[in-house]
Amino acid sequence: METKLQAKVEEVETLKKENQERVEAEIEEKLTQKFQEELQTQLEAKAQEVASQKEKELQEIMEDTQSRAHAQAKVEAEELFQKQRQAYEMKILEMEALIQKRRSESLAYIPPVEEEPMKGLEPHQVEIARKAISIWKQYRHTSLKNELRANASLLKEANAISLELRKNVTFQFTLLSDTCYSPLPLAVASGNFNN
Repeated sequence: METKLQAKVEEVETLKKENQERVEAEIEEKLTQKFQEELQTQLEAKAQEVASQKEKELQEIMEDTQSRAHAQAKVEAEELFQKQRQAYEMKILEMEALIQKRRSESLAYIPPVEEEPMKGLEPHQVEIARKAISIWKQYRHTSLKNELRANASLLKEANAISLELRKNVTFQFTLLSDTCYSPLPLAVASGNFNN
């Protein structure tokens, strides 16, 4: 009996030892698994942190590059705008000078007909002279109309340029003629434009 008891005690001891080894193995496995999970979590967190930091650095580099490119493009656009503006202003000045030149050429002053040069003429000759002068004046107005039509394209271009430059300026022709229906103001007729 003692041997049976001893065998049972040994069996219990063996079972106890096996059970303890199994429990220790399970604990060790659980601890290893938990350690691996924690390590995996920490590695993922670290990787995410590094990725976030790299992404942030990349974003900063991209923003810096974009702001530099934007600033450079803005400077280039401003320079181009200034060059175009100067070119347009030069064109406007050239056109104004050309219009002024053509105006002075086309509006050559024709003095009014005085009665004194016609004193020695007979009445029918005076009548013929007046008709000739009238026809000449009409021809002058017709040639002036042709001049205005010829310069209309310059006027349109000047208006288009002033519109592009946002100058709020409109150029237009003004024709002044001294007739009984539309007499010139005294300042214009005398050439005194200072007032």
